[in-house]
Amino acid sequence: MRLFCCLISIVYFWTTVTKLAGPEWRSGALTRVVMGPLSQAYELLGIPTDSLLLHWLMAWGAIATEAWLTLAWLILPLVGEGGGKGSKEERVPFLAPYLPWLSFFSWAMGTGLHVGIMASRRFHIRFFSPYMIVIYFLLAPRPLLAKLSKFRICEPPVE
Repeated sequence: MRLFCCLISIVYFWTTVTKLAGPEWRSGALTRVVMGPLSQAYELLGIPTDSLLLHWLMAWGAIATEAWLTLAWLILPLVGEGGGKGSKEERVPFLAPYLPWLSFFSWAMGTGLHVGIMASRRFHIRFFSPYMIVIYFLLAPRPLLAKLSKFRICEPPVE
C-alpha cells in the first residue's frame, strides 16, 4: 500500500509542477475555460463567474490541494499504521495526535478535487477522476470506513 501511495504522490507532484510552470494556471485564466456547467451553479448562488479573483482562487486552490496531496500521500503511509519500527507515537510524537484528522482531511481534499473535476466536464482525461475516487475509497481512513460500513439506506425487512 505504501508503494501505491508513493505512486499517487508522484502523480500529484507532477501535476503541481506542471500547473506552476503554466502561466495560464498561475493567472487563473484556465479555470474560466474548464468551469463549464459549474458556472451556472455559481450564478445561481449569486457568485459572479467573471470575477478574476474567483478564477485566481480556484487555480491556486487546485495547485495548493495537489501540493498538499503530494506531501500527504508520501508522509501519511510512513507515519501511520505499520509505517516502520515502533509505534506511530514513537516515530512522530508531535504528529501522532493529528494523524486521524490529517488522514481524513487529505482523503476529503482528494475526493473533493476529483468530484469537482468530474463536475466541470471540460477536462478530457476520460476515466482518471472516477478511478481516483475509487482509489480514494480504498485509501479512506479506517474510522471512516467503519462508520460507512454501519450506514444503511433502509432498514432490513423484519421477518
